[in-house]
Amino acid sequence: MNEFITYKGTVYPWHCDQMGHMNVMWYVGKFDEAIWHFFNDIGLKASVMRGENMGIVAAEQKLKYFKECLAGDIVSVKSSIISVSDKTMSIKHDMYLTETDEIAASSEIICIYFDKKLRRAKSLPEDVKQTLKDLLS
Repeated sequence: MNEFITYKGTVYPWHCDQMGHMNVMWYVGKFDEAIWHFFNDIGLKASVMRGENMGIVAAEQKLKYFKECLAGDIVSVKSSIISVSDKTMSIKHDMYLTETDEIAASSEIICIYFDKKLRRAKSLPEDVKQTLKDLLS
C-alpha cells in the first residue's frame, strides 16, 4: 500500500480542551484538510469539481486514538487508499507525532463521488480510478 504525506501542522493551545489534549473536533479537522490534499494529488482538483458541479461526500468515518496530542506538538498525516469502486473510495489516514514518529490517531473514511445538482453518486473519472488502483499495488 502506497502512503504519502497529505498534511503537516501544529497543535495550538486553542485546539486543546479542558483535559489538556487536542479535542476530537481538531483531529477530524486535520484529517479533513489531509483528504483535500489527497484528492488533489490523485487528480480530483477542487476547481474542476466546482466547474463540473461535482463533489465528494463522506458516507462513513471511523476514528481511532492512540496517543494524546498536546499544545506545541507537530503532527503529520500520511494517507493511503484502501479500496476503490466505480463511485467510491476508502481512504486511510494515520496521524503521527512528528518528533517521535508515534501514531497518534487514524481515520478510515468511505467517500462517494457525487453530482451536487442531481444529488446522486456518479462514476469516478477513469483517470482517477486508475491512479487509485495504481496506489493499491
